Amino acid sequence: MNLSERIAPISLVFLGMFVGVSVSGYYGQGLVLLFLMSVGGLYLLFLKQRYAVITKFEIFVAIGLIVGAMRFETPPQVAMLPRGIYKNKSAQIEFKVLSVLERDRKQTKALVEVTKIGKLDGELEPMKNIKASVLANGLVDIADGSVFRAVAQLQLPTLLDRPSMTAPATTFYIQDAPSLHLLHTPKIPNLDHLRLDIAHRLSSSLDGDTLDLVLALCLGEGKGISPSIRYAFSNLGTAHILAVSGLHVSIAGFLCAVLVVTLLGRMIVRISPSANILALKSIAQCIMALFVTLLANFTPSATRASAMFLLSAASIFLRRPQALFCVMSLAGVLDILFRPTTVFSMSFVLSYGAITGIAFGMALARNIDFITRLSSHKSLPYRLLGSIVLASIVSLSASMATTPISLLAFGTWSYVAPLVNLVVVPVFSLVIMPLCLVFLLSCYLNLDSLLAPLLTSVLSLFIHVQMTISSYIPILSPRFVIPPILFFSFALLLSKNLHSLRAKIAMCLLPASLLLLLVPSQKASLNLRFLRVGKGDSILVECPTKKRFLVDTGSERAHGRLLSSLIKTQATSLDKVILTHGDEDHIGGLKPLLDVLRIEEVSVPCQEMKRPIVHSLLEHAGKRKIKVSCFFAGIDPLDGCGTKNETLWPPMNAAVEGNDASAVIKIRWGKHSVLLTGDITAEAQAQMLQANEANMTSDVIQLPHHGSSKSLTQDLLSKTKPSIAIASGFADRKAKNLSPETLAMVSEGGALVFRSEDEGDVILTFTQNSAKISSNLRPPQDIRSLNPPQHNEL
Repeated sequence: MNLSERIAPISLVFLGMFVGVSVSGYYGQGLVLLFLMSVGGLYLLFLKQRYAVITKFEIFVAIGLIVGAMRFETPPQVAMLPRGIYKNKSAQIEFKVLSVLERDRKQTKALVEVTKIGKLDGELEPMKNIKASVLANGLVDIADGSVFRAVAQLQLPTLLDRPSMTAPATTFYIQDAPSLHLLHTPKIPNLDHLRLDIAHRLSSSLDGDTLDLVLALCLGEGKGISPSIRYAFSNLGTAHILAVSGLHVSIAGFLCAVLVVTLLGRMIVRISPSANILALKSIAQCIMALFVTLLANFTPSATRASAMFLLSAASIFLRRPQALFCVMSLAGVLDILFRPTTVFSMSFVLSYGAITGIAFGMALARNIDFITRLSSHKSLPYRLLGSIVLASIVSLSASMATTPISLLAFGTWSYVAPLVNLVVVPVFSLVIMPLCLVFLLSCYLNLDSLLAPLLTSVLSLFIHVQMTISSYIPILSPRFVIPPILFFSFALLLSKNLHSLRAKIAMCLLPASLLLLLVPSQKASLNLRFLRVGKGDSILVECPTKKRFLVDTGSERAHGRLLSSLIKTQATSLDKVILTHGDEDHIGGLKPLLDVLRIEEVSVPCQEMKRPIVHSLLEHAGKRKIKVSCFFAGIDPLDGCGTKNETLWPPMNAAVEGNDASAVIKIRWGKHSVLLTGDITAEAQAQMLQANEANMTSDVIQLPHHGSSKSLTQDLLSKTKPSIAIASGFADRKAKNLSPETLAMVSEGGALVFRSEDEGDVILTFTQNSAKISSNLRPPQDIRSLNPPQHNEL
């Protein structure tokens, strides 16, 4: 029996639908359908010429491709503000909440339909088909179907805020709304009102990280979890427990089944001797699975799990055989039919990827005689050992299936996940999840005050232990997985007990591993990433020697965005963090990084060491046994980078502080150079130019103080003669615009301006003979072709 005959038709349809929706989302429905028709026609013509027939494999995949492509509708790509309403101008708005997208103790986000709108001094006019996104601080009483009125500003989405496939492209943003006035609620309360009530009850008894975790486990609201906790769990491979998934649904279903059989079984039999307890058990499991999925607001993983519960129960009642992969495929087909855009959710991809891996792992385990003998042994210790081995295979299979996805999407992977999950999953299943469900019930029995201390202690210990273990796990390159994969592949090939299908899988893994092994290493380069972290500054320097330095850490409120950016670039270990000065928007994100990442050293200008906010951070770093140092003009703060670097300001004995003491660092490699200016003031610039007049020319300059008014002097611009000027962050939190005065000065000087607020991360890539600039919105472009240099240094 060949591979195509082994795979069930529903699995082929699911594969085709997944590919069809995915490709249609990226290339457009019409183009994909035209391509499928063209290729299909040519293939049929080819078969006719060869007197061949279409196989079952080809038929079902084609059906899935066509249905998937037809189910996805590309949203319109134009967003326009209503007539008479202007960007950044306040207006009266009346809107109806369509769906709450995020609800935690930090913020509430909802998709709404604007029903009426008008100027502050005018009448409200009815609107149709105008959708917007509302973001409010804290846990706000916003629920599906409610109608609100507010005075706020409307903001068009930028290219960086391009809506995902799950949201209309016409969505714009309602911001700066100080208060929301509730007009009326739905006559019939919906499920979201229950979710809101649960969130309020939980927040009245819990707080901090404990509240965030319980909201994630009970309601699927995991976005409020601290990035440091999320990173630690990801490093261990246990981040899957932070979102309501099949594990949570299964635990809830199991607990409900135990309740029915153990506690209520005898009473049910006494009342009705002919009652089928097993049938009642299956029904109770399905009801509980649906309830948990409803509470989680139909997240992809929870929906998949509950659908599989229902399908498995139906197969039992209909006396049909169950196959894990077939049940999963049917659940996936139904999910895509009703919600095609869910394909673009990483939760969907990871959930189905994990189940696919488990299905293959279980199939592999059934063909290993050793495991079969252990599982069927008469002795309890042997059966327990068999269960542990089987659980290890399941954990390893899920990890192997999801690791490539996690690595590509998030830049992280965990090589300890199979081992750690053998401990964490049982603890979570037997202690954490049941305790959270009991506490949720106690909130409605007014017993939450009794259980809150116990739950807080247990969850705090659960979080602390994993964060501590995570901090001691060394970071390894993904290339370390290649030898085990090669060994696994050869073992499959040499095994006589396995069918040919496994050998074919091994033959697929083997060349893929060899390709990874033979990928040539990149040429040595110097990369500077001006990260988009809101108002503040943060620049990641990736050296030719593979060392990593971080210049400034942005503000504390943006530390989550900074941490996400560092994780995506796999910069989870830093050789040094350099702080240009002690302003909050430059050093505020340091403390969370110290608690999560591996940082060897923290360095600041010597004049800033005694500043209270800086001194406190340095003390915290010292307690974590991180080296602390200071630097001044003439010192190379990026030692070991393989580049020629120099601090130009402040001098060692200069009596300066604050922005006057902001460090200015020049980084040079080969023929190219960059000047990092921090928040240096005009007065300090004049003194620096007097001392370094012959050493100022640079290809790229970071505009001082985020490009604010009067921050850049004409003397500094004329001495540096840059081709590119980069404005990192913004000085005015309301306007978020570059100062017209600074923009005009830079333009007259012949330099092109890149803003991280508009472009996203701005990336400079230097080799010995080339200099390129790119961003989240622009592909790499040669600086010479963009703007010829204003000096003769190149």
